[in-house]
Amino acid sequence: MVVSSLGDLFQPFLGGRNDPWVVNGKLVIDPSLEQFLDLCKTLYDNRWEGRVGQWSEGWFAGMKGGLRDERGRAIEVFSYFIPTWGLHYVLKPNAPNTSGDWAMVPGPVPYRWGGTWVGAYKNTKNPAAAKEFIRYITTNDAFLEAWAKSTGDMVSNLAVVNKIKGFYREPFLGGQNHYAGFAEIAKNVNGMLAQSTDDVIHSLFLEAQAAFVSGKKTKAQVLADFKRQVETQLGL
Repeated sequence: MVVSSLGDLFQPFLGGRNDPWVVNGKLVIDPSLEQFLDLCKTLYDNRWEGRVGQWSEGWFAGMKGGLRDERGRAIEVFSYFIPTWGLHYVLKPNAPNTSGDWAMVPGPVPYRWGGTWVGAYKNTKNPAAAKEFIRYITTNDAFLEAWAKSTGDMVSNLAVVNKIKGFYREPFLGGQNHYAGFAEIAKNVNGMLAQSTDDVIHSLFLEAQAAFVSGKKTKAQVLADFKRQVETQLGL
């Protein structure tokens, strides 16, 4: 199987857009998202994907060779499209026995998929200390370098990234320097595509995708329904 879940393909196609979902108050369906629908349909019809949902038990099982079809036959998954944090917090802890069998390769387009966030409780009794703690763990070069070296996390600090990217090695990836690869890809991520309405629109679009690949509706039908739902819920 090319992927265990069609959901893995969504973020790369989102990253490959020229325009965000909303431009001048109107919904825009970038051509890359129609390509996403077509590719998903091709993979589904040819059974080149594992027929499991992203973040489901089957999705995780495929990481360690445990995914099976409806007849109980083993399914070997070729690839997972995951974010930088997916290596350390998804793949490694769920498939420790596969260490050394993996490699990181750049995807077809650069994309972002969330990140690691830190916040303080609004009613904290010591806001000054909370502020200093957040400032330290997000801006202190020495801390971020130590964190990156010990965890492999991609940090949002160019000085640190440029300092360590040349010699980092990841045992889980057979000694590959994934950090240098991530650093290069990050240069071309288009952060201007992110908008506050994304979560709602993404959910509706994935519902449309599921209806199309399963054959319940044509592509024209799902796109028309998607536009109506976005207009109803968001007024776009």
